[in-house]
Amino acid sequence: MIPAVRLIRALWLFGTILASYFLYFTVKRLVVRRGAGTPPWLQSRRDRIDTSSARRLLAGMLRLRGVYIKPASFPPPASHPSSASRWRRLRSGRFTGPRCTTGERSP
Repeated sequence: MIPAVRLIRALWLFGTILASYFLYFTVKRLVVRRGAGTPPWLQSRRDRIDTSSARRLLAGMLRLRGVYIKPASFPPPASHPSSASRWRRLRSGRFTGPRCTTGERSP
């Protein structure tokens, strides 16, 4: 399959799923008042949207024969040198990330 056609099909697939949820939340915002619960018909509509979106996504991914995921979004493999030291820091409770930069034990 030509990459451009594959891209257009994938964008169309995700666009239709997002559009169905956008329409649902727009209707919900128009119908439901603040503090009031969601009406049963609207909740059943959400359940149908969830089911049909899951089916549509599965069928689309099978038709596209998978999806591409950017490899940089995953952590490095276990054989990477920094993985072992990061794992030891996480197990010991010393985090050097944005939440705790002092190396102290987190609560």
